[in-house]
Amino acid sequence: MAREAYAASGRTVDYRDVAQGSPDTLDAMLTLSGGNRKIPVIVDEGRVIIGFQGRG
Repeated sequence: MAREAYAASGRTVDYRDVAQGSPDTLDAMLTLSGGNRKIPVIVDEGRVIIGFQGRG
């Protein structure tokens, strides 16, 4: 849902699947989120957003 909303608003989306990706992908997500395992973790113009509330 978040990926589609961001793409629909014209933003470039770099999707990384932490469940299917390498361990480095999960490590990067945990670093960005401060260890929070809630998804999605969105980096929008340098701002980290954890979770998605339907805003894109």
